[in-house]
This record gives sequence, structure tokens and C-alpha cells, in this order.
Amino acid sequence: MSRADEITPAPGEPIEVGGVTVPPGERGEVEIHVEQLATGPWISLPTVVLNGRLAGPAVCVTAAVHGDEVNGVEAIRRLLMELRPADMRGTVIAVPVVNELGFMAGSRYLPDGRDLNRSFPGTPRGSLASRLAHLLMEEVVSRCELAIDLHCGSGRRGNLPQIRADLDDQRTLEAAETFGAPAMIHARLRDGSLREARRQARPGRVGDEAVAVPGEDPVGDLSPSFDGAIAGAVVVDDVVVLVPQNGVVRHQPGVRSGLLELG
Repeated sequence: MSRADEITPAPGEPIEVGGVTVPPGERGEVEIHVEQLATGPWISLPTVVLNGRLAGPAVCVTAAVHGDEVNGVEAIRRLLMELRPADMRGTVIAVPVVNELGFMAGSRYLPDGRDLNRSFPGTPRGSLASRLAHLLMEEVVSRCELAIDLHCGSGRRGNLPQIRADLDDQRTLEAAETFGAPAMIHARLRDGSLREARRQARPGRVGDEAVAVPGEDPVGDLSPSFDGAIAGAVVVDDVVVLVPQNGVVRHQPGVRSGLLELG
């Protein structure tokens, strides 16, 4: 008997993200404002909320924390095309482009040279990186039981599709295995990273995953990497009982590459 069969689903409840309430079974698109430029436009966190018709855990999926790591943006776009809130249990909150200014400039960093993934958990005041990190934590990550952060090779470098997570945590390990990635790396927490902030905010809880699935160079044939990212994210949804009712295709568990401490 599957986990989904063992649970009697309750109706979903509305969820509020960025001041916008999304009812059960609906999709909402939210612009979470970070800062207004002198020329008028806002720097924002473009966010998509898929609130399932039935109650269940919440999962957030983010990409482009480093602005030149673009493969995850397309992976999230394809994922959002596959999921239907009316057929879901639980909630998916997706932020396809976290570092909007870096993404537009094709740069890993924010305009002031700061690395956003060394700026978490951030503060309501301070540098742009600090405020951006704070809003992502408060409005998105803090609402979710599982966090998936997509990265890829930058600077036109190739990168083996991989999972980086706390593999000592059994539930995290089970979720990571569903991606079927060639390598799974037990990675230490880095100061100021999204993973570290997630762990500090939820001590002893699952959810400090940093996932580097779409690992190819941003040029060339990316289909296998995108397919891996999408399949993993959808099947992870299944692991936490957030499943499309018409089912998902299960991939074989990936090969654990050993416990590697990254410097």
C-alpha cells in the first residue's frame, strides 16, 4: 500500500504568499516586491503558487539564485506546465528566477558584487542581497516542508547532474533518491547559504536540500538534464504526498557516490 493510499485526504486550505491569497485547487502568480528602482520598476521575486485541491505538505522549488545558472529556470517552467492544482495534494511554490538582476545581466552575482547564496537568511534592511534573501525566506521557504534549489554549471562549464543534501537525514535521503541523478553528495552547509538558513530555521527537520540537477552547460542539448529535473521534482512531490492524481512516472534511485565533504 502506498503512502497516498494510507491517508484520507482532507480538503485544502487557502494559502497567502506575498499578500495574495490562493484558494485550494487554484494557481496564483505573485510579484513579491523587493525594492523599487529610481527609474520606477520594481525588483521582484516572480512567484507561482499551485495550491492543491486536497490538503498536504508544501514544497518550494527555486532557481537562478546565481543569475547565470539558467537551466533550472526552464526546468521549473516545464514542471509548472505538468502540475494541475485541481489534481494535487498540498502546495508547490515556485520561484523560477530568484536573482532577477543577475539573471538579466547574465551574472552569478548581484550588481553590487554580492553572492546571494552567501547572504541568507538576510535582514529586512541592509544590502539588496540581504533584503532579497530575507524575503525569499519569509514569504516562500518558511512556508514549506521541503525546499528544492536548482543550480547548474556556470561560466559555460559543464557539470554532472547531482544532488547535494544532508544524506544523514533519512527522509532527505529518500527524497533525494527519487531524482535518479548519477551522483548524490553529502555536502556540508556553507555559511550564508540557503541550505544553512533553512536548517537553522527548522532545526531537526527535513528540508535543507540544495539540488543541482540540470547540470549541463547552458548551450547544447539540454533535454536529458531538464527531464531529470522535472521527473525528480514531480516524484519528490509524491514522496511527500503531493501527487497528481493521475500518477507520475517513477525513476530508478540514483547511485550514491559516497559521503563527500565539499570544501
